[in-house]
Amino acid sequence: MFPKFTNAAVMTALLSLAAGHADAKQGMYGNVTAKDMYTLLAGNVFVRQLENADKHSAEVMTLQVTLFKKDGTTFQCAAYDGYVDGVTGSAKWKPVIVDDERDRERYPLLEATAIDGSSWALLNYDGSTGDLDAFAVIRGRWKPTATGHIQSDIPAAVYTMCPDFPSAESLGTRVNTKQTSTNYRAMVAQDPGARVLRPDLVSDNIPERY
Repeated sequence: MFPKFTNAAVMTALLSLAAGHADAKQGMYGNVTAKDMYTLLAGNVFVRQLENADKHSAEVMTLQVTLFKKDGTTFQCAAYDGYVDGVTGSAKWKPVIVDDERDRERYPLLEATAIDGSSWALLNYDGSTGDLDAFAVIRGRWKPTATGHIQSDIPAAVYTMCPDFPSAESLGTRVNTKQTSTNYRAMVAQDPGARVLRPDLVSDNIPERY
């Protein structure tokens, strides 16, 4: 059973905005159920470029990598304009279900909780390519915050950006030695990665209306 937020909780939790209705106005709900979200992410790696990274050259580090462990924790490494955003294993992740009582509908979000609080995102997944986009509520509107893909192994670039990142062996996975660039677009050009291709996890039944 996944946690469910009532409409009141949505109002409070999602930046104290009517975020439970921002998606309805924009027709955005994501396309992976809470159950399938766990299946998609657990044990896999979300590789993506940071917001507004497109304007930067291939030489600039614009890469963010998150490994979703099956126990509900994550390891993350990010770099932007040469600034490295450390490694942490303390963040928690889980799928949650928003229960919007006013509009009588339920839809899933990805919840991430770290020392500085929690954040929520809806996911739009392409099961034929492995592409994954994440959206978050910014000033009352769903906005894209990360564009990338899901793959099963860790890019070698992670160990350039974050030398203390746990070894792939200790995490039960492998390193993609061809993915050395610290720029997302350049890295994908080197090698697209072992994409997670699961068209069966894409749902046309979101939101669930009652």
